[in-house]
Amino acid sequence: MPSFFNKLQNRKLTFYLILNALLLISLIPGGPIENRDFSHIPAIYLIAFNGVLTALGMSSLLVAPLASQNYTVVAKVSKIIALAYLAVYVLDLFAIFPQTPSPMPWPLLCIELLGCLAAGLLYIEGCCYEKRIMAMSATKKKTLFKSLSPLSILLMVLVANGIVIFSTYSAIHSGT
Repeated sequence: MPSFFNKLQNRKLTFYLILNALLLISLIPGGPIENRDFSHIPAIYLIAFNGVLTALGMSSLLVAPLASQNYTVVAKVSKIIALAYLAVYVLDLFAIFPQTPSPMPWPLLCIELLGCLAAGLLYIEGCCYEKRIMAMSATKKKTLFKSLSPLSILLMVLVANGIVIFSTYSAIHSGT
């Protein structure tokens, strides 16, 4: 295990990407933290929203290994991901979407406030990484981007669809 951490070049960026994903994952509807009633929201909205949240969490988990290996694309992508996390939390904290008759439970409020902080830290670290890249000479810059195998992509699509189906089902049946 120590050799794995020694290879990580962008420890903070990698950590913040994983932290943001874990905070979001902890909020899957029907779980111990997110247990509000969403049964009044049309299923198509829930499917779309859960799809966006799943894509956001999976993006973080996919970008984290790239951050640990100094891919330059991660600087801009991590800032976009950070802003998306912040938007999701702000929309919920200000009761813009999803609107629900259920009050926000205390643990959910805490996780979402931590999520805002974690998103801010991710954005700042993305900016710092971008500055480090700009300071490098052209010969040191790496722009390699390995492609994923078709099997990996299929597995990710299946997992993402499973998450969307589970979270949508839980949200639709949260009122029963």
